[in-house]
Formats: sequence, structure tokens, C-alpha cells
Amino acid sequence: MADTQPDLVAMYIRALNENPIPMQLMTAAILALAADALAQRREGVHPFDLRRAAAFVVVEAAFRGYMQQPILQWMDAHIHGDWLGAMWPWFTPNIAAALERKRLPPPDAHAAHDYRIA
Repeated sequence: MADTQPDLVAMYIRALNENPIPMQLMTAAILALAADALAQRREGVHPFDLRRAAAFVVVEAAFRGYMQQPILQWMDAHIHGDWLGAMWPWFTPNIAAALERKRLPPPDAHAAHDYRIA
């Protein structure tokens, strides 16, 4: 019997590449709603505080889903651990990149970043 379930990760990445802003907004909103629902449950909030959850959804969708994206894209293009590496030469590129909260640069440091799936 063949596996007929869709590859949800591939579908999400494809949707993210085709419609980045709406997908980033939806992702941020869904994660904010889920996080606040868990927090309210842990805090014993009963009944569910929809107004509080809506506030988190709006703020997170606006900030993380939209406003933060240009900042992250700039960081992705410009920060590769070389700033800390230049200041403290005993840092290896791995340590400097980790401290700058950045993944390691590709083996060809001048290669373009393309995270789209084929």
C-alpha cells in the first residue's frame, strides 16, 4: 500500500516560498495562539481569555510575521561569525557563528542562500 499522505513540510516550504508574507503572518499567529493557550492552561486561567490570546496573536503576527523579516534577511546576508572572529581570533568560526546566533556559512562563503525546495 502506497503512502498517500502529503508531505506537510514540503507543502509548507513551498507555500512559504510562493507567498512568504501571508505564510509568515499565519505561522506567527498560529504559534502565538498555541503558546498563549498553553500558558493560560498552565496558569490555570479559566475560562480561556480570548482577549489576551487575540492580543498575543496580533502583536506576534505583526512583529515576527512581518516587521522582523527584513531584519532577519539582513542578518542572514551579512552575519557569518566574522565579526566576533575578527575581534577575538581564538574563536573558531563555529563558536563565533553560534554566538552571533547564526548558522554556519556554506562551504563556498560567496554562495547565494536559497532555501527553496525543487
